[in-house]
Amino acid sequence: MTSTKLNKAINSLIKDFMGIDESEIVLVIADDLTKEIGDALYENLNSFCEDSYMILLKSNQNREILPEIIAESINTVDSIICAADIPLINSQARLKATQMGVRIGLIPNLDEESLVRCLSANHEKIAEQAEFFSTLMKKTSIIRVETKSGTNIRIPIRGREVFSSTGIMRTIGEFGYLPSGKVFVSPIDDRTTGVILIDGSIDKIGVVENPVGVEVTSGFMTKISGDGEEPKLLAKIMNKSGKNARNLAEFGIGINPKAMLSGNNIEDETVEGHAHFVFGGNIGLGGNVNTDFRLSMVMTKPNVFFDDKLIIQNGKIKKPV
Repeated sequence: MTSTKLNKAINSLIKDFMGIDESEIVLVIADDLTKEIGDALYENLNSFCEDSYMILLKSNQNREILPEIIAESINTVDSIICAADIPLINSQARLKATQMGVRIGLIPNLDEESLVRCLSANHEKIAEQAEFFSTLMKKTSIIRVETKSGTNIRIPIRGREVFSSTGIMRTIGEFGYLPSGKVFVSPIDDRTTGVILIDGSIDKIGVVENPVGVEVTSGFMTKISGDGEEPKLLAKIMNKSGKNARNLAEFGIGINPKAMLSGNNIEDETVEGHAHFVFGGNIGLGGNVNTDFRLSMVMTKPNVFFDDKLIIQNGKIKKPV
């Protein structure tokens, strides 16, 4: 039986964040690991929507290709809530569905505790923060990230479209992740060079015990270093994923005060003051690198500069005067 707290969070997701109404046709996508959340979504939607459907997939942590049934289905509905771990965000199918006006909310691999906690954040305040930092990022030519542990990377973004994930997706064609709370951009292709020391988490691996070093040259990951098992696991993932998987596809900052480092990259990316780097395809973000692969890495105590303005200092947001 679905808990009262989960039902409340699901109802808030559907009504407050996505604004789904009774006239809509909605598709829920879940897998073995998120079936309970998927069932709660479907039951809630089925109680008032014109029509709702649910696709249940087998969980696959290394799925790199969008299942054909999903690609064929997503542009036949009004809204989608996806709780499964599938490469939807940067796929051509998602881009086409967005262009056709389909709203898409993504909550992959979240457990009940994370979903309930993160959806309790003040989404209107997060939206205000997102607007502030999006406006600032749009005026920025180069983002610089440094840490005491050795991170030093320059990310050219001038002219790139800036995105924000506030969780509020009430307008046709909007898409984003829940829990909400990040501002992000795709770097100019082939231009980023530097070193990243990841001390938070890595998608498909979890929270790291020791910092993992990643070198980026001309926009692509060229070297992985560090102690322990995490660098070996990361190298194994990247070595079987092709060149395009090594592309630095996204950089972003988190602005959700309720989110916590949990090992789930969707939540970890939104933690207030954290910075994240995503490798893989960027077609859906304005770039030219085409792959469904997406792998996120989160840094907990960055110093982030928008041109010469200090935005985050040692993991704490610092609004410039």
